[in-house]
Amino acid sequence: MSEISSCTLDGPRMPGPLPPAVENSRPTSILGTLWWALFGIDTRSLALFRMGLALLVLTDLYFRAGSIRAFYTDNGLFTRAQSIEFSVDNPYLISLHMLSGAYFVQATLFIIAAVFAVMLLVGYRTRLATVMSWIFLCSIHARNPQVLQGGDVLFRCLLFWGMMLPLGASFSIDRARASNVAQPIPRTISTIPCMALLLQVCFLYLFTSALKSHSDWRIERTAVFFALSIDQLATPFGEWLLQFRGLLKGLTTATIIQESFGVYLAFAPGILLALCGRWRLVPVVTQWARLVTVTLFVGFHIGLASCMELGPFPYICWVAWTPFLPTMFWDGLRARWARRAPTGLTLWYDEDCGFCKSMTRLIETFWLLPPHAVRSCQSDPEVFELMGRENSWVVTTGDGRRHVRFAAVSVLMRHSQLLAPFAWLARRPGLRALGDRAYRLVAGHRATAGRVLVFMHPHELFVELRPRAQLVLDLLAAVLIYYVLLWNFRTLHAGKDFDTCWATRFFPTADNWILEIPRLDQYWSMFSPMPLRDDGWYVTVATLADGTKVDVLTGKTPVDTSVTPPHLANQYHDERWRKYLMNLYSADFSKWKIVYAHWLVNEWNRKHGAEIGKMVVHLELVFWKKTNRYDGAPVMTRLSLAKVN
Repeated sequence: MSEISSCTLDGPRMPGPLPPAVENSRPTSILGTLWWALFGIDTRSLALFRMGLALLVLTDLYFRAGSIRAFYTDNGLFTRAQSIEFSVDNPYLISLHMLSGAYFVQATLFIIAAVFAVMLLVGYRTRLATVMSWIFLCSIHARNPQVLQGGDVLFRCLLFWGMMLPLGASFSIDRARASNVAQPIPRTISTIPCMALLLQVCFLYLFTSALKSHSDWRIERTAVFFALSIDQLATPFGEWLLQFRGLLKGLTTATIIQESFGVYLAFAPGILLALCGRWRLVPVVTQWARLVTVTLFVGFHIGLASCMELGPFPYICWVAWTPFLPTMFWDGLRARWARRAPTGLTLWYDEDCGFCKSMTRLIETFWLLPPHAVRSCQSDPEVFELMGRENSWVVTTGDGRRHVRFAAVSVLMRHSQLLAPFAWLARRPGLRALGDRAYRLVAGHRATAGRVLVFMHPHELFVELRPRAQLVLDLLAAVLIYYVLLWNFRTLHAGKDFDTCWATRFFPTADNWILEIPRLDQYWSMFSPMPLRDDGWYVTVATLADGTKVDVLTGKTPVDTSVTPPHLANQYHDERWRKYLMNLYSADFSKWKIVYAHWLVNEWNRKHGAEIGKMVVHLELVFWKKTNRYDGAPVMTRLSLAKVN
């Protein structure tokens, strides 16, 4: 069907109802079958991946927004000039947030990034929204790298590979407004970018396990004990686990095994069956293996999140595993719903009403109605007459009953795979009466309502790109994932033998720009080669003009003792402050300690300058370093990091 681009007064002129997505015809060749099984991604998994990425962006912006002034303006801790100085090792870091150090400009950039994230969430102009979300994410990372963690690296890698994938193929506005309805939407996508995304997730675990080379992980098996001994990270549950030394040794071994071999479970069964000549079993067994792998790693990160405050890292990893969800997972959910869902639903729409078609498309897409549940009222004279008389859409059910206005909403919700648990709300008498009034208001002003749906103008949905464009994308993805693999192998030799590493011969450091420009440079050093031994907390001993002393971090009397504060991990404002302050006491950040001390004084004086005698006249920034030991009590050391007069 050709694309219809005209627009009537009452909304965009949309084509007919959407056909359901169909399963691809499987490859007939042996290698094609293996490729399809190992690297195919269901478009419903991509939709969940898309929404997860969008929610991560919005959540990240929300938490960063509380520290815009401190972390992203020239009046904060990290001016633009200092940011350039800090990032001198990577000259390809480009940041829109470097355009100005003013609060208003930074806040505006945050709002723009949030708009693109919402577009990504609902799947509107999905590829553009993905590209812009990646640009803004890289921009904010480049503006202040001092507050980044390993999850941020994975986050921008996932967004990058997402730009090459049809994230809007399912459960999206782009799907709802697709004009190429004559072309069935394939259920599974199997391209080089699909392979790159799946391998990128695997590289995280394979190389972080390889970097865990210290005897804490491999011999003594004390790594989990030391990780949970970091008070700046440990949750109350993690602190409680410290008393079970034998269990912690077992968890250390389990962590190494899972990270080293767990990802192979998603691929190895299919490959082994292929080598044994059991080709027909490869797709089925691989899907089961993927489902088990996803369950194991999601559970693994639930365990990590329950023991340690790791910021967004566990949630980013959960999203990273969503593309591995196999077709059988979604088909199983749909079959389970179909067994207990009402049958015989039909939603009738007016063929001559552009607004009606647009709304029907949106409901059909986002409410997950049963297949073939949408029909034109012009095909049934009785329904057409009822629709004209009631000035309403019509929904019929298997028992032959016809429902109009808001009563139809309740029926649709009961048949929706997504909204069925909330259908009882629509049956409440008060809400139903309010809904009928709202429906009459909208039905009487279709022209105005149609203008609201201007975003529903038809477009052609490119799930599978044209051959030439797909070839370019495949070549680019293949080259980049090849260099990502070499880059990760180089990180294993970051010490003395780096120049003699075999990967360096194929990927010399002079070519780092290949991955630094797209921000695919990565180093998975989580608790590698061993967990931190040094832990601690800050105390700011500030003397006010009236002679009183106060800790400007807490506003209370400074407690300058070696007694560890209770639940230290909860005393940080958010993950960005935790990462900044955990970095600050290290020798690599020595020049930033005085900057932080001056900022604390200025912030206190800005907030309390109007109060008589409350100005800070002297401040000492103290860090109580706690060096953890496996046998014996930790060693406490008081470090004076900076003084301001």
